[in-house]
Parts: sequence; structure tokens; C-alpha cells
Amino acid sequence: VGEAVGAPLAHARGVEGRGVWVAVLDTGVDAAIPQLPGYDFVEEDATPQDAFPGGHGTGVAGLVKEVAPQAQILPVRVCDASGVCRASRVVRGVCWVLQTRQGPTVLNLSLGGDTPVEALKIALQAALGQGIPVAAAAGNQGTQGSPAHYPAALDLPGLVAVGALDYDPQGHTFAPAPYSTRGAYVDLSAPGTHLPCTTPGGGTGSCTGTSFATPLVAGAMALWLSAQPNLTPAQVQQNLEQYAKPLPFSPQEVGKGLVDLSVKP
Repeated sequence: VGEAVGAPLAHARGVEGRGVWVAVLDTGVDAAIPQLPGYDFVEEDATPQDAFPGGHGTGVAGLVKEVAPQAQILPVRVCDASGVCRASRVVRGVCWVLQTRQGPTVLNLSLGGDTPVEALKIALQAALGQGIPVAAAAGNQGTQGSPAHYPAALDLPGLVAVGALDYDPQGHTFAPAPYSTRGAYVDLSAPGTHLPCTTPGGGTGSCTGTSFATPLVAGAMALWLSAQPNLTPAQVQQNLEQYAKPLPFSPQEVGKGLVDLSVKP
């Protein structure tokens, strides 16, 4: 998966995300993924295990590590075993990350819904104001009329809404995944269909959705911050967009194109 976004070329330059934390606010992260001490806002304890059938946060965290192998995962469980992510828990999760982090940090939000929540917007503005860029899933309702998906649809500099691409291995080409939500708010895209991913217990599964395109961008953010720790979230977004690989599709489908680390950082 990392090859599709040019990650091995960044690693060859010595850029691997060292010194950066990536907070994965999700269904939890299984112990199969090396991680920092996190928190579980569903069970109110210090063990944010992934109880979602087949895993979700575990797959997300593993994909961050594919792109940024030296970044450290900060697991924050805000979604329950049914995959429901209450906005109040997401807000608390963001605030907890702001209090806990030490040094450069990225937020990965492979979650969302059709309703904008003011408290979450305020929390994300606080994170961005503290220098924390945000990667957010654009949504999986491309075949249902593409209702705006929040928080990805919030217009905040440094919050990058990520669409999903299908990969055609025969033609080595990328196209917007049919399920990926379309919208003017889509900033960037990354592979999101049938990605090999880690499952709870340490096995390998197949992950599909904008949820799994998002950590590839969060990993890319971690690489930029490890190379240039003083970048603002808006600058991180500008750099990702500047070096993205243009695709022959509308910006509503793919944003500025495929995230690409082959040249920089």
C-alpha cells in the first residue's frame, strides 16, 4: 500500500515519521500494533482494545505505520463494538490528545456522520491551533447521493478530507471508488479498496472505505512533520496538495489528486 503513495522513496531518504505521534480516534487499536499508552472513552479505562468485529481502528493504525513506520500510534477508543462513534466521545478524545501529547502530533479521524457538531468543530479548531493537522474520512455514501460527511466537510485549514481510490493493477491506474463521497470539500485522495490490513490478533485482512484511505494521508502528514516539525497544519496541507499526483477526474471526486511522497519530504 505504501508503494502506491511513494512511501518507500521517502523511507529511502530517511524520512519515516520519527518523533511524531499519530492519534487514532476509532474503535480501539489491538495490541498487535505497537502503541503508546492510550485511553478508552467507551469503557472508561486505559485499555483501548478493538472490539469491532474484524477490527477497524486496528486496520487504520496499521496503515499509518505502513507509511510512517517510525511514527508512534496513540490509540483513543471513541467508537463502540457496533461502530457507533458518539460525538461527545470524539470531542473528549480530541481534548484528551491535546492534554496528553508531547511534540508533533497528527489526528486521524476515520469516522463521521451527516450532522455537523459544533463542539467537535471547536475541539478540532483547538487542535489545529496547537499545530495538530487532521486527516478525516470523506465518507462512504458516494452511491447514496453523497451527503456531506462531518467532520471532513468542515472548512478548516489543516483539516484534510480524504477520498478513496480504486487501483487497477493491470493498468497501474487509479480511479475514484464508487462508494467514496463526492463533494467540494474533498481535499486529497488515496487508495481505499481491498487494502491488506492488520486485524485484531495480528492477522491480515482486507480493508475498504475512505476510513482506510485516511491513515495513508495521516502517515504522510507524520512524514512531513518529522522532516519539518515547525510546519503549521495549513502548511502541511499545502505541501501534501502541492506534491499530490493529479488524476484525470473532478476535484469533487479526488480533490488535488493522489497523495504522493516520492519527491518530498
